[in-house]
Amino acid sequence: IAGDVMIVIGGAAGTLSEIAYAWMYDRPIIALSESGGWAKRLAGESIDHRREDTIVDCGSVEQLEAALRELLPKAGQ
Repeated sequence: IAGDVMIVIGGAAGTLSEIAYAWMYDRPIIALSESGGWAKRLAGESIDHRREDTIVDCGSVEQLEAALRELLPKAGQ
C-alpha cells in the first residue's frame, strides 16, 4: 500500500477490498459517511481484532479536512 491515509468516499466491492488492505497494513482510514456506500456503513467501526482504533467518521468535507490535518503528521512515523 503506497498511501499514508485512506479516504473512503462511497464505494462498492472494490472499495471494500481497499479498506481491508489499508486496515491490514495499519493505515489510518477516514470515511466521508455522507457519501453513502461502504463509507457510510463502516464509518466509526472497527473491522476486526487486529487494531484497537476505528474508521474515522466524517460527516462533511470540512470534518474530513480537519481529520486529514490531524492524521497526516502522524502518518509514516
